[in-house]
Amino acid sequence: MVIGIILLLLLILYKIYLDISSNQIEPYSYLLIGLGFLLFKFEYINIILYSILLILFSISYKFYGSIKSIATSMLLFSAPFLHLNGIILAQSAFLGALAGISRFKETGKRNDKKIELRRDLTHFLFGALIFLLALLFSVGNREIITMLIVGGLFLGNYTILSENRLSRMLKSLERKEAPFGSGAFWLSLGLLATLAFVFSNAFMLVILAAILIGDPLATIIGIKFGKHKIFYNKRKSIEGSLAYFLASFALGYIIIGNIAFAIALIAAFVESIDLKIDDNLSVPIVLILLIFLLFYF
Repeated sequence: MVIGIILLLLLILYKIYLDISSNQIEPYSYLLIGLGFLLFKFEYINIILYSILLILFSISYKFYGSIKSIATSMLLFSAPFLHLNGIILAQSAFLGALAGISRFKETGKRNDKKIELRRDLTHFLFGALIFLLALLFSVGNREIITMLIVGGLFLGNYTILSENRLSRMLKSLERKEAPFGSGAFWLSLGLLATLAFVFSNAFMLVILAAILIGDPLATIIGIKFGKHKIFYNKRKSIEGSLAYFLASFALGYIIIGNIAFAIALIAAFVESIDLKIDDNLSVPIVLILLIFLLFYF
């Protein structure tokens, strides 16, 4: 317990340093750090290994788009073989990724419907694949998803540094004036937060269903069939939010039953609000706090 508290304090100090160096305070991240350590068994943490991974993830995101980021992301591919469980791996990845969040403030303009459809169709296809893997591999799914995110980080670096056909195709998916990979970055952060702080495999799957399948469906349906705008956010449509809710509830019901209704409803509502935080991160954060309040108090 004492060692765990010491590690918690060190990580908070490290996070304060990151916030000061990037001139951006992220208060929600301190809450997540605290929740993670409240619920996790401190004595099973390999402090040295955990700290090394956190620093490697921090370097990878801080120097995103450089050779240094490629080198560190390659090192991270060895992480699953170092006898870490998926929660510790995801926590170190999430806290490390927070260091690079200031690089992706600008999400770009969303005026081009063709680009938005291509982006969200890609989001849906890869999201469905990740969700299926998480569903099939109940043991080790957190490690698998975290390593897929590391692979995406490697691919993002390669795309920025390369000018071949694959790179041009991937760059065509990005919004104008947005840093390449900004959308994938926010989604990865939301995924890592879910993997790191939702210890129930069933509830983790329900949140993954919302952000991996419900979210892209909301945009696709909204663009194609959205005729009725939501009164508190004219950028969102009732049809899109309904698609988000139905997809999240249908998949969630298969996993946890009727309680999925409330989770899907809250997720759809949070996604429909115009927040400063990207909905790929705001939805998981709200659902993580909801699950924590309902099942740990």
